[in-house]
Amino acid sequence: MNPQDPNSWNHCFATVNSVRYHYVDEGSGEPIFLVHGFPDLWWGWRHVIPALVAKGYRVIVPDIRGYGQTDAPHASDEATLRQYGFKNIAKDLAELLEHTCGAGSQAIFIGHDWGGEIVWRMVLHQPQRVKAVGAVCTAFTSPNPEYIPPAKLLKALPQFKYQFWLANPAQDATLDANVELFLRNIFRPGNEPLNLLMNASLEGSEMINYRCSYLHSRLPRSSKQEFKYYVDEYKRRTFHGALNYYRTRKVNFDDERDVARTVDHQALMATQVIATQDYTLPPSMAKKMARRVPNAVFKYVEAGHWVAMEKADELNVIIGDWLDSLKSRSGSAKL
Repeated sequence: MNPQDPNSWNHCFATVNSVRYHYVDEGSGEPIFLVHGFPDLWWGWRHVIPALVAKGYRVIVPDIRGYGQTDAPHASDEATLRQYGFKNIAKDLAELLEHTCGAGSQAIFIGHDWGGEIVWRMVLHQPQRVKAVGAVCTAFTSPNPEYIPPAKLLKALPQFKYQFWLANPAQDATLDANVELFLRNIFRPGNEPLNLLMNASLEGSEMINYRCSYLHSRLPRSSKQEFKYYVDEYKRRTFHGALNYYRTRKVNFDDERDVARTVDHQALMATQVIATQDYTLPPSMAKKMARRVPNAVFKYVEAGHWVAMEKADELNVIIGDWLDSLKSRSGSAKL
């Protein structure tokens, strides 16, 4: 498990829910799934996996559908986009859990960015598979009782303008033609690129053309070799599958009409780690979720969006302490 060498990990493949999944599987013991976001890969957890293995967990880290070495089926309309909806991704993970750990298994699910959204929805769509849930930088939001048109949502949350730009199918080719530049602008400490994206007066395309003195800066603990893995994977896979997650708002709304509006998962902990400098997912969004996730424990770490690369040691302590608290709670329940 060398964070400098992606080939030093235990890479596995399995066909689940009609898709060939790639995942890394390390350690033994109680299973934990780590779920990445955009434009990340399993590789984004490389500084977290060894710490969890050292604590005695089996850590399973997939490239989710559309990313990396996992299949990325083409989607061009609502019917084909449905396979990228949270409900279907939850089914992917449930089947991968069965494949790796056996029928009826449960796991702890922890996600970042879109991965955080996925693990929260895992609780809603596959509650019997989830022992506990954690999210990094992603607040739980209850399913909306009515569909909110994009224009109305954008007016309420202008910081998400970039998401509507990425949802445009034309941007598949834009990003594919600018892989390294796009990734350099996104994988950066603090929030310099996010500041640009959050400026509602700018068009999303400026994300590609962005030039600044930070162009050659890298996230802490991220070498040229580590960054090259991202570039190589996106050049090979392309961005189509990853960008489909920005195109499923209506699909997710339809799939969530009859699910729970809260997370109260058999008295097990639901936690979130907040990146206090993360302007796309600020702490204020998380504070509103307390009544919807009554068993949540909130911890804070001073970092930008890429917490697992900027402050991996702090994040590992936070996750480790929470896991210890779950064991203590489970032990007390047996007394």
